Amino acid sequence: MIKGTQSGSDKAQKSQHFLGKVEKWIANPAIAANVPLVKTALKIAVAATLAGAIAQGLKWEYPFYAVMSAVIIMGSTSGNTWNLEFSG
Repeated sequence: MIKGTQSGSDKAQKSQHFLGKVEKWIANPAIAANVPLVKTALKIAVAATLAGAIAQGLKWEYPFYAVMSAVIIMGSTSGNTWNLEFSG
């Protein structure tokens, strides 16, 4: 086998090993308590990335302000999301 390449079975085995570790990590109660926070952080990251890409695509002079606006807006609504998740 050429150095640096992996066969399909090696990749599948490593993938299964990785998924097993992720399942154990998520099953940890201390980690499971932080899942809503991680979801909120991912939403903010996606919103900031999209805002930056759109601002650059439109060739705005200061696309940084679009990113910061997305972070501020998403951050201010995350408290409302947090309350809705635990009220139902």
